[in-house]
Amino acid sequence: MADLHQGNRVLSELWSAEQAAEYWRVSVSRARAILASRHIKRVSGYPASQVRAVRLRQGARTDLARRGDPDGNSQPTTGAVNDD
Repeated sequence: MADLHQGNRVLSELWSAEQAAEYWRVSVSRARAILASRHIKRVSGYPASQVRAVRLRQGARTDLARRGDPDGNSQPTTGAVNDD
């Protein structure tokens, strides 16, 4: 761990969004989104220890919202019109 000591304070190594993107092998914009979603605040960089601690996970699909029909069955909402 590359922490710097200054008096009684410990200064963590800071990474840019570009370094985080390279570490995760994602685009810079995706890296910024990941950092924001994990509430990792940018100072003049991102704390490297927090970047390394992030475990990427697959997101949930939000384009297939579900709605209930009168019989209590759930059907995916796709925007298609059903004329039955």
